[in-house]
Amino acid sequence: MRVVDIESLAQAFAQHAATCRSSGVLCTAHVAFESWFRLELAQTLLTNLEGSISFDCCYTNSSCKGDLLFEVNDGKAAFELKSFVRGSDANKLAKFPRQLELLKKAVADETVAQGVAFCTFIGYTNVWLDRVREKLFPVPWETTNLKPILANKPLRFMVAGIEA
Repeated sequence: MRVVDIESLAQAFAQHAATCRSSGVLCTAHVAFESWFRLELAQTLLTNLEGSISFDCCYTNSSCKGDLLFEVNDGKAAFELKSFVRGSDANKLAKFPRQLELLKKAVADETVAQGVAFCTFIGYTNVWLDRVREKLFPVPWETTNLKPILANKPLRFMVAGIEA
């Protein structure tokens, strides 16, 4: 069951984030602003879809937690967010696949109907981005294209989703 359309979410997020006064700094600084993205993604979900948000997203039989849980009607979507900054991502690139596996397992176990990954990138070449997207999100993941928040600024983001 699709809880969130990832293309629509990406478009709505880009429009929302572009209006935030801090986006000019956010889209040029080589710093991971994961908490900012988490808050603004929650705002985008609540503004564009009628549902509820929890920042306490626990995985079954795990001490790990997701970043967001969005619930609408009888459907739940668990979110993992990751901000990648060139030159400071060795640990993130090693750990993120495990987080994505937890999302896949939550979908397979029907704990949630959909797993969603929201990733930002700054400082990377297109070749590297294509390679890492293929590695992190093989089929059956669906992904959006990389999108800017502000034109002519280096930060780009993408959304990936998986369903049962």
